[in-house]
Amino acid sequence: DYAQAEKYYQKALALDPDDADIIHYYAMFLTLIKKDYAQAEEYYQKALALKPDNADINRNYAVFLALFKKDYAQAEKYYQKALALEPNGAANNSHYALFLTFAKKDYAQAEEYYQKALTLE
Repeated sequence: DYAQAEKYYQKALALDPDDADIIHYYAMFLTLIKKDYAQAEEYYQKALALKPDNADINRNYAVFLALFKKDYAQAEKYYQKALALEPNGAANNSHYALFLTFAKKDYAQAEEYYQKALTLE
């Protein structure tokens, strides 16, 4: 029940408005379930302001920018930051490989990141 889920997010945010993880997951909920991209972007940015060195938030914001905003230059920036923070994260490498494949059509470089992702985690 998505309405109930949103109530729980709102309650969690009211209890701890500076919890970057809750904010991050709520941004994902707004993106994937509510399709409220403007509000999702605000929450991603707030989460990043609170935890700028969190690889998951950087990667998921990059995915958001690439898929829903088509802002490939900004997406590249956040993918690179996620990879710098966790170069051996399988999710970082596989998501970046997908970005290289579909957004940049750089198949050779994408294959390198796919191969690396397969060896991790």
